[in-house]
Parts: sequence; C-alpha cells; structure tokens
Amino acid sequence: MKKRIERNQLKIGMRIIELDRPWLESPFLFQDFTITNDEDLAMVQSLCSHVFIDDDPALDTTTVRRPQLATSIKSPSASPHLAISGHGSPQEAPGTEGRSKPIITPRYADSVPVEVELEQVMEIERVARETIFTIFDDIKLGRAINVANARQVVEEVVESAIRNPDALIWITQLKKKHEYTAMHGLRVCMLAVSMGRHLGFDQDKLNVLGTGSMLLDIGKILIPNEILDKPSALNEAEYEIMKSHVAEGVQILQGSQDITPAALEIIELHHEHYDGSGYLKGLSGDSIGELPMITAIVDTYDAMLSNRNFQQANSNVETIQEIYKYRGTHFHPWLTEQFIQCMGIYPVGSVVEMTNGEVGVVIAINRVRRLKPRVTLVRSADGTPINPVKDIDLMFSCDDRRQPYEIKQLLPAGSLDINPVDYMPCKG
Repeated sequence: MKKRIERNQLKIGMRIIELDRPWLESPFLFQDFTITNDEDLAMVQSLCSHVFIDDDPALDTTTVRRPQLATSIKSPSASPHLAISGHGSPQEAPGTEGRSKPIITPRYADSVPVEVELEQVMEIERVARETIFTIFDDIKLGRAINVANARQVVEEVVESAIRNPDALIWITQLKKKHEYTAMHGLRVCMLAVSMGRHLGFDQDKLNVLGTGSMLLDIGKILIPNEILDKPSALNEAEYEIMKSHVAEGVQILQGSQDITPAALEIIELHHEHYDGSGYLKGLSGDSIGELPMITAIVDTYDAMLSNRNFQQANSNVETIQEIYKYRGTHFHPWLTEQFIQCMGIYPVGSVVEMTNGEVGVVIAINRVRRLKPRVTLVRSADGTPINPVKDIDLMFSCDDRRQPYEIKQLLPAGSLDINPVDYMPCKG
C-alpha cells in the first residue's frame, strides 16, 4: 500500500517507491529501492521533504536494492524481476512482481592497481590487433582462419579483467576511425568480459563470452565497402545487405572446431531485441540467451561512443541515457541495470567537476563506494591547467580548504578541450 512519509519519519528498512519530485530531477538511477543503512537514510532525507513508501506487511525484504546515483538518467517503470542462479546468471523469478531485485555478491576483487594492469593490457591490445587483422586478411583471401589465436587473446583479456577491469575500459577509449570495424570487436570483447566479471561469471564462461564478442562482426569483412563506409544512413536495401553480416559470420565460423556453440550463438543472436524487434530470428525475452543479450548492450554502447562516417561519438552520459531508454525493448531490463552499475556512476575516463570548481578525469572507479572514484585533477576552478596534474582518491582526499573532495557533476565530452586519454594512468 502506498503511504506518504515525512523525511523525519523515514527509517531503515522502508521501501521507497516515489519521491516528492520527478525521478529525472533526482540523482537516483533506479526507482523503487529499500533504505538499508544510515547512509541511505541521510541521502534520501537530504533530497526530499517527503516520500511515498510501500508499507505492505507481506513485502519480501530478503533481498533489497540500494539507492543508485546517476546524472540525469530517467528511470522507466519497473521491469520483470530476476533471481540469481549459479554465478550471477539472471533468470526470471516467478511471483516476484513488485519486489526488490537481488544484489550480486562480488566474486572477484581487484588484485593490482590500474596503473600496473595497463602495462599488461597495452601488450594484449598489440597482440590482439595483429590477430584480428590477420583473421580479416585470411577471410579476404579465402584462407582458413585461426580461431585458436583469437581464443588465446581472449584468455589474456579475461585474466586482465579479473586482476583489474578498469585497464580494459581505458583501452576501449583508444580509437581510430578507420579501424572501427576491425577493432570494434576487440572493444566489445573487453567491455563484455568486464560485464561478465561484474556478474561473477567463472573463467570458462568469461572466455566464451569474450570469444563470441570479439568475433561478433567478422561477417562484415564480406560487406561491400561502399555500404560499410557510407557517410550517411543506409537505405532499406543497403540495410538488408548490412544485416547479412550476421549470417555470413556464422557461416565463416561454424566449421571451426575452435569455437564453441555458445560463442557462435553470440555472433548469431547479438542483434536480437528483448521485445522481438531485432534480427535475424526475431527472438524475444530470455529465449535470446544471456550471453548474446550482454553482447547486444556492450555492442551498442561502444558504437555510440565511437566516431563513425555518419555519426559523431556521444558522451558517456548521453550513451548511458540512450542505453537505459531501450531497457525492456532492445535490451534485457536487469542486464541493462547491471551494465550501468558495472561501468560505474562515474565511468573511467569521465570528465567531472568537483564541488570546489576544479575539474578532473576519473581514472579508476571504486567498486564498493561508487561515489568515491580516483580522479586526476587537470583544471583549476578558474579553468586554467593544473601543472603538474594532481591525483586524488575521493575516499581520503581533501581540498585546500580541508573539505572532502566530492563530485558535483559529469561534464560533456570535450569540455575545456580535455581529452581523457591524455591522462590515462600509466605506471611511473
């Protein structure tokens, strides 16, 4: 039952279902959450004069969803609820409509700093680049492709993600426009494996996810360049030809003994939509499969963040907004939420303004305290460059007034001519 509660009446354990203002005007990413501790309570009380709770005594509170903060991301209505089975695998949980969603218990902990892991990932990216271009050349020349080499690269990506996925996220921001088709698959692989790590997949499952994701667009090598490189939107006939890359990719790989059926299924189904509006089979819901649904999200995410012939790259905020808009239509609702949580409220590479006016670049996220990432400060409050730049950890650092550093807002891509890649945290 919906009940109005004044902020001084709020208590731990109450389930918030409505604020005293539009959700779009609040910093909360998801509607419908439960207050679980004093920090949650203070956060809601500082924002609202009153809220509405669900005081149904029959409400199952064995699992709760914590408040998640974001920047200008609207939360649509609640989606089908899911239960966790195995290591993070989502399944529809019958009879849980209207209840809070489960929280994933982390399986992995970062074992090295991002600066250290970036050295490893740079080498992985170099080898992966050579492997991918060799595969593309082999397809053009009609030679048998070496999927085993691709799998070896993926194993290295998986091991890196387990040590510290932030390094992989940094590498996905190193982009060259003319290499989009070839290197897009590697970036999708890195993002998908990072997502799988967040969900707690074991290494075998991460390897399958990474292999299918890396090779998802392999069929595009057979699409005419005038369609791949067209500087405007495709017409209907051209779009039909473009869609054929899925079937072409499956045909190229299905004879290989080095690719698993599950990885091949990712390639075949990564353009299916949750509501059935995708291609090639028009599947819907969980019939698409968990791994293809993950790949669909990260495929779109990387595409929207990339400069292409007909499209300028979006900012992180714009991309997350767009991804979330298609939650429940193009993408699995719960997996969409998990992807956003995986990337962090302030994703690696984001340009942020602090409450004291200084501007920085997020260099590593805090997987426990999402509002407390590591940041490299690069501009003073008056916009002048900080030289040398200053690395801070929002868990511990204070400004010149001895006030704790806090993030005020995410800034649009290109703000103050800041290129985040220039501040990638390399060792030494």
